[in-house]
Amino acid sequence: MTAGQGALYENLSNKLHILYDRDHLGVHAKILKFHQRLQEKYPRAHDYCLFHLLVGSTGKGNYLHHDFPDPDSVEAFINTEYYRRFPQ
Repeated sequence: MTAGQGALYENLSNKLHILYDRDHLGVHAKILKFHQRLQEKYPRAHDYCLFHLLVGSTGKGNYLHHDFPDPDSVEAFINTEYYRRFPQ
């Protein structure tokens, strides 16, 4: 993971924690639905770093990919959920 990816990972991790603190059950339901869609569409979803952030697993740490392409981006999903609840 590059330094930029590490900073992004931390930023998204913080947003997820805030989302869970704000609306644990609602956020968890959306994450589960998104997670299932990713697993169905990408049989090797575990090869993506941000997939592990989304599901709260540590993974293997040596990923082939950082994030999924749009419209399946974990970064975009987390940011959308975050800014929906905390508009700028």
